[in-house]
Amino acid sequence: MRILYVEDDELNYRLVEQLLVAADGHEVVHTKNGTAGLEEPRARRPDVVLMDLLLPKTDGFGTARRVREMPSFAGTPIAAVTGPIGEANTRCAMREGFDG
Repeated sequence: MRILYVEDDELNYRLVEQLLVAADGHEVVHTKNGTAGLEEPRARRPDVVLMDLLLPKTDGFGTARRVREMPSFAGTPIAAVTGPIGEANTRCAMREGFDG
């Protein structure tokens, strides 16, 4: 499985990458900001997108919305991997196209 992980914090990325690769040998593709996160799906289609919400350039909310607008990614699961965001931001994430 190819997983796109959009995360600007290197330590968070390394931790999640180690867990995913060690658990099932998944391929983890990494970008550090929302702008690059929009380019990567076009270049290497992921099966799942994991996304931080607090990103430089384009935040995770806007990035998820724009990924959802790409017809070939309408059914690709997008999950928020972020710190505590509160109920209002959780509702916003779901409106913007996050699956969980």
